[in-house]
Amino acid sequence: MNFILGTDIGGTFTDTVVMNESGEISIFKVPSTPRDYSQGVIDSIELANRSASFSGEALLSQADAFFHGTTVGMNAVLTRQGSRVGFITTRGFRDTIPMMRASRTISQDALKMTKPSLQDETTLIPTSMIEEVSERIDAAGETLVPLDMADVERAVRSLVDNGAETIAVCLLWSIRNPAHELRIKEFIHQHYPGLFVSVSSEVMPVIREYERSVVTLVNSYVANIIEKYLKALETRLRGNGFRSPFLVMQSTGGAISVAEATEKPCQLFLSGPAGGVIGSLFLGESLGYRNIFTFDMGGTSTDVSVILDGRPAMVTRSKLAEFDASLPKLDIHTIGAGGGSIAWIDHGVLLRVGPQSAGAEPGPACYNRGGKEATVSDANVVLGYIDPELFLDGRMPIDPELAEEAIKRLGERLGLTMIETAVGIVEVANSNMVNAIRAVTVEKGHDPRDFAMMCFGGAGPLHAAALMEELGIPITIIPYTATVHSAFGFVCSNICHHLVISRYVRNPEHPGPFNEVFGQLEERGRASLRKEGVGESDMVFERYADLRYCGQVFEIAISLPRGELRAEDVSAVKSKFEETYDSLYGKGTGWKEAGMEVINFRLDAIGTMKKPALRRFSTGGADALPAARNTRRCYFARAGGYVPTPFYDIDALAGGMTIRGPAVIAMPSTSAVIAPGQKASVDQYRNLLLSSEGGSDGPR
Repeated sequence: MNFILGTDIGGTFTDTVVMNESGEISIFKVPSTPRDYSQGVIDSIELANRSASFSGEALLSQADAFFHGTTVGMNAVLTRQGSRVGFITTRGFRDTIPMMRASRTISQDALKMTKPSLQDETTLIPTSMIEEVSERIDAAGETLVPLDMADVERAVRSLVDNGAETIAVCLLWSIRNPAHELRIKEFIHQHYPGLFVSVSSEVMPVIREYERSVVTLVNSYVANIIEKYLKALETRLRGNGFRSPFLVMQSTGGAISVAEATEKPCQLFLSGPAGGVIGSLFLGESLGYRNIFTFDMGGTSTDVSVILDGRPAMVTRSKLAEFDASLPKLDIHTIGAGGGSIAWIDHGVLLRVGPQSAGAEPGPACYNRGGKEATVSDANVVLGYIDPELFLDGRMPIDPELAEEAIKRLGERLGLTMIETAVGIVEVANSNMVNAIRAVTVEKGHDPRDFAMMCFGGAGPLHAAALMEELGIPITIIPYTATVHSAFGFVCSNICHHLVISRYVRNPEHPGPFNEVFGQLEERGRASLRKEGVGESDMVFERYADLRYCGQVFEIAISLPRGELRAEDVSAVKSKFEETYDSLYGKGTGWKEAGMEVINFRLDAIGTMKKPALRRFSTGGADALPAARNTRRCYFARAGGYVPTPFYDIDALAGGMTIRGPAVIAMPSTSAVIAPGQKASVDQYRNLLLSSEGGSDGPR
């Protein structure tokens, strides 16, 4: 193995990690380029080339793989910049998408429930772009009404004449018999070659026609923009000598080829945050921590998730913007709180932070790139936690005077001093993040005190100390790769295809239906992995079944053992479902008398990739004081205000050293704050383990 490259595009910065066969990691960070995100990728690789003394061709030509995460698809949905989609459904069901589900958004200003209108520019598809065709297949997969091809021809022609740039097809019971959907797809390809078509039986063949319709619609909505972006980036990489696999991270935490990604682009929406979870899983296993919640605070948002007993939490139904969708993904909770989040005044009274962000352009005021609004980063500069001369290793100097001016302007409107305003901004941002952490822990039946926190992102290590105190977290791991942890997760990931079959099995007792369905799924999974070039010895299959009590609306995914299942395995799965149900909703709340049923069978077909060992650094004595590079005044409420605070360079620290607060440790492109009463131990990989004085190394 020569090199593995991983690149993640964030709202503010684009990160690249280069890892060699000995596990040595090189980190490169450049501003994102919203006008052309691929340019930021190339910029980061060129920076790596210069830093590694390679020519542009040499680094890419020696790479064994290039992993990439992108939010281009999700951004297109959020900003309504996708394609004009034509949607085809079964006659009588054209209102499935307009009606939506009964859930509504409650306005902050009034107890008034609203839902998006499908008649204005904010919708993904106007009703004028929805067509019906005559056909009907029943729940058993039998044809009740044959597909009317004249009706199909009329519907497709009408949509194309009305400006459809892509087509989405979702018929009522195509999950049991996809013949009609596939015939429509074949017709479109024959008569309108080059027009992208999504059919629900290929994109996400699961029950609930509304959620399935949304996934299929969104897949077509972002298809053209994703294909244009990925193909353009691939062309630029190949032009610079890259000849190895180009893999894209999915929302489920596994990678797929560009060809697969352009066919099912809906799988990429959370690819960046998913990388952070996978990086945390890999690092947690290396350090012996199996119960972790991840805290990723970047420039524009904060993402939190849970790893329980060495498994990342997954959900099979989620939100795409405001739309419910049957889209499997890592259970990542996202809020608009990052270093670039703008502080503002609600109704002239309340201080709020985010979700609006200064982003990469113009950025926080302290960046001196045109930003005028006060942000979280500006507040951290005023409070002394960021050394203006060392930010981004000195390549992007910070202007503290511009930060102070922005904070003062906001403070004058609030009647507060500059310091009070800066403290208020950080406290409000921390409160938002505490609520996000509780959403994935306390609200899911987990006590955050039973977990280690993996804290990363460009702004995460600045806020970890305060969050630990607020939530009583015993141990926080701040990776050496903190500011590029999602990109690091890419190079630690595997190829993965998520496959699903919807089939009812009521009150399961016998293993026959399980073995039959999983046999079909594994056959499909092997075929997909072979197309990716994965050998049989590198294939792993993880099984899950979605169960619920009969008559319920929602289900819970339960893992199943590999191999031929026996009756006792089925019994164990049912017991595991009951235990999981009780842990989520409380003992005695289950509707056990009604029996239970399986709704979906799921399979993760995994192609394992070679993982380099983490690089071990030298160990040294416990005295870290000689590594202090300077002393600055930093604000700590517990210390009564500004106090002299030593700043350390992480690269000057050795494994085994302990730094006691107050202190700040400068890491590649970020700073880790250690508050009074806390300590940070340096491990053999130069990760920081933050805990309270006298505290333990936390739960494992």
